[in-house]
Amino acid sequence: MSQDIRVKLSFFDHIKTKRIIAKYGTDGAFSILRLWAYAAEYCPKGDLSHFDEVEWQIATGRNTDCIEFVCDLYTSGMSFLEKGENGEIRIHDWAEHQAWVFYSKERSDRARKNIKKRWNDPKTKKKNNHTSDIPIVYGLNTSGNTPSPSPSPSPSPSPKDNTFVQFWSAYPKKKAKAEALKAWCKINPENGLTEQILTAVRLQANSADWKKEKGKYIPLPASWLNGKRWEDEMDIKPKGDPGLSNPVGMRDPGL
Repeated sequence: MSQDIRVKLSFFDHIKTKRIIAKYGTDGAFSILRLWAYAAEYCPKGDLSHFDEVEWQIATGRNTDCIEFVCDLYTSGMSFLEKGENGEIRIHDWAEHQAWVFYSKERSDRARKNIKKRWNDPKTKKKNNHTSDIPIVYGLNTSGNTPSPSPSPSPSPSPKDNTFVQFWSAYPKKKAKAEALKAWCKINPENGLTEQILTAVRLQANSADWKKEKGKYIPLPASWLNGKRWEDEMDIKPKGDPGLSNPVGMRDPGL
């Protein structure tokens, strides 16, 4: 288990950190440091995909605005979090900036193997290289003495903030929020898709199926997102007498 992390001296003056501080105050920057420290101890590979809402609150030290804060860390304007190749949620460039933490298990396994070898072969005098199989990226952080996933130097412009918050506010069944956030981040909708999703939620919220038995049949938000249910075709029945067979505006030939 790692005992420390590295934080660059420029952390507090970086544009992404300043954006966090502008919205959340200095507590926002402190929450990022808490998250890194928590990951170093419990998630050394920087993969936070298994986090539920409670663990996000513990890791960031935030309660009332935790989900909104995590969403902001994921946006391209701040990008302290990123989506992996398989949709997992990871800390941005963790392996590069926190190499000592990231490869801690490999170092431990190598040391254990060499100790066992020396005990089994007491006559050996060969010095074993304990870190020969650790990628060279580890050497990139030897100039400082404590690592940091430093924000990327040229962040791209920030999209509209809090799109997940808009979705969550519109969706009528508010259950399993953390799972819904994971599904939202996996989709990572852009402008047009976000509006399409929100429009579909509003339409389906007024459908007979969703209103039936006080919303009993409304799917969980995560299931709805993972199933791309915004693409469902709505069964909209015209108002009026269901027995009418003539199209609107047609005259009855008998009149």
